[in-house]
Amino acid sequence: MRYREAVDVRERLMAQARERLADDPERLGQFNGMHEAARHYLTLTEDHNYWIDQVGNGVVRKGALEFGRRLAERGAIDSADDVFWLYMNEVHAGMAGTEQRALVAERRAENQRWAAVVLPPILGEPPPPSGDPFEAAMMKMFGEPAEPSADPNVVTGIGASAGTVQGTVRVVMDLSEASKVREGDIMVCPMTMPAWTPLFSIASAVVTDTGGVLSHCAIVSREYGMPTVVGTAVGTSVLKDGMVVTVDGSSGVVRIDSR
Repeated sequence: MRYREAVDVRERLMAQARERLADDPERLGQFNGMHEAARHYLTLTEDHNYWIDQVGNGVVRKGALEFGRRLAERGAIDSADDVFWLYMNEVHAGMAGTEQRALVAERRAENQRWAAVVLPPILGEPPPPSGDPFEAAMMKMFGEPAEPSADPNVVTGIGASAGTVQGTVRVVMDLSEASKVREGDIMVCPMTMPAWTPLFSIASAVVTDTGGVLSHCAIVSREYGMPTVVGTAVGTSVLKDGMVVTVDGSSGVVRIDSR
């Protein structure tokens, strides 16, 4: 239903734009050409994450897991997945009989410590804008640091999709936690990718740690017409499961209404 509504809005806006350009055939032709290119590009945007980003990772992952299975059989690690905490020379040492359980535990604990650290948005004085259009486009994708809020009940970010909604927070650090999200929840996450898209049909709003107005999350949120704030930097660390918050996707503000 949301998809059909989005298509209807698009067609209505396209008709309005073409009507305004009717007296300028050259600009109308340019507009139609750009729309046609963008229409095909959107399909590539959704598919490239699989064909370019994920297929290569998947092939390498299979080999790594086979190493992990053999290491676990030899007693060097506890489970095949533990192989991802090791460097290749350590994998080779494990295959030769060196136990790596303590090293795996140490690195897992270190990762958990760093995961709890909220980094500053920038070190030192930021350089002035260069005027490079590519840099400007990258900033729209990755986002510029938002001014932190002095109010402990307010999280600031970048307004990526207009609208205001109140709901219950569900923090989703990765897709293994996706089942936490229920109809109408506010999904709070580090970022989103195409595989996250089905969750947009369940959540009433999205808040992310990273991203700008051209990030995946921002674009998909606008397609769904749902309020979204991106680039908060601290969303997943400040907002907790069960909190009731109001997300203002127009101003880029998330207000904690109940803890």
